[in-house]
Amino acid sequence: MHEIMIKTSSMLSEPEQREYAQTIALWTAEAAHRGEPVLAQSAERLWEQFINHNSLVAFACGQLSGHITTYLLGEHNATHWYEVGSLIVPPEQRGMGLGNALSEAMAYQHPQAHLIATSKYPYAIRALSRAGFQVINYQTVPDVIRAPLCYDASCYVPTQPHTCRDEHNCGGYCFALARPPIQP
Repeated sequence: MHEIMIKTSSMLSEPEQREYAQTIALWTAEAAHRGEPVLAQSAERLWEQFINHNSLVAFACGQLSGHITTYLLGEHNATHWYEVGSLIVPPEQRGMGLGNALSEAMAYQHPQAHLIATSKYPYAIRALSRAGFQVINYQTVPDVIRAPLCYDASCYVPTQPHTCRDEHNCGGYCFALARPPIQP
């Protein structure tokens, strides 16, 4: 059993944030190259996520081993909605529960908010499901939230109802998973 440690981006020094952003950018590029439905992200974009305190990182055996982030989508009925994005664990680190640990930790970072994720990747869907996310119908997501989540996203290219082709040509059904606010 590997000991997993989760850190918020505010727990990291600026040099650590920059170094980890470089590593995670490489992971996303490699995942996209392998054909995984992951959007490659630049180190600069990832560093912005770190400095805006939107990221969590996982460590196994003291080594950087995973990343997850959130983006504020908006507010509906006095509740914030966040998109969970960029869940990445390199292949050699998978199977140790890192995705699950990151997903659960992110859920507890925003206990009074709705969290929503979209994914075509079974690994991410499984990790989010274990953290209390459930597959939902897009029609249940308020329009004010659905627009920035999907239709206004740069990767959205409609091909037929409920299907899109993103810039990496992943195709296939994209599932929405949501976790309502945690009840105190």
